Amino acid sequence: MNAVLEAALAPGRGVQARGGHPFEVAREAGPGFVAGTALLTGADGLADRADALSRALGTERRDIGATFFAQHHAWAIAAPMAGALLLAGRVPLLVPEAVALRAIPGSASMEVACADAQVAVADADPAAGAPGTVAVGGEDGLLRALWGVVEAHMALLAPPLSAVSGRPQSGLWRVAHDATANGFVALGEACGPRERAWAAWGRARALAPRRLRGRAEPVLVAAPGGERALVARAGCCLVWRCPGRAQPCVGCPLVPAAERAGLLARLSARPAAA
Repeated sequence: MNAVLEAALAPGRGVQARGGHPFEVAREAGPGFVAGTALLTGADGLADRADALSRALGTERRDIGATFFAQHHAWAIAAPMAGALLLAGRVPLLVPEAVALRAIPGSASMEVACADAQVAVADADPAAGAPGTVAVGGEDGLLRALWGVVEAHMALLAPPLSAVSGRPQSGLWRVAHDATANGFVALGEACGPRERAWAAWGRARALAPRRLRGRAEPVLVAAPGGERALVARAGCCLVWRCPGRAQPCVGCPLVPAAERAGLLARLSARPAAA
């Protein structure tokens, strides 16, 4: 991993949110990692992964597992880039051919390894012109570079994942939009300032390529103990269709804004009642 890439990723590695790291980035691929292009285009492997996620959610519906796979994959790629942009002003170009990924044991999340990824930097960045960097203008160029990476992954993933699961490609693209929004908002909450992260997402949303356009936006919802920031999503993850989950997520587009606080309060009370 070159010095510019390490410097871009290092601040995000130290971020803590709700008792853990928002994302996991390895310096090199080890056992269990699968090359990005192979993972995204291997229909049999995608079906197996979707089925595993469906079973973890208590359902046999592969379309739900596929939706979660797309969401977690997009998060694994978008969150480190959003963190690097907010904390270091640079965007690691985690394109499919430059990364490998693995499922984190005991979790639905994924870890990315990116030893050879290039880094998008602003023209005025002192690192511009260094080996492994791509100068892209200013902040808009960095945001477009970030979207370009997410789009490259979804362009490979959406067709085969849709084919093996029956989930429309449009639904998979929507959860990738939402995962990217969550990257900005979660990192803003974890490392601040919130206002800068929200403003960066607002600009990113305006610059999204056609297939990744959406209405996801950060909102504050009244919660026990104070307000909570979350993303009002563009798409539904379908989790409410799983057994024992009769209610959509708080940020789901199926939940009216006026009902979010009440739903969040009920969900927050569940562990205490268990």
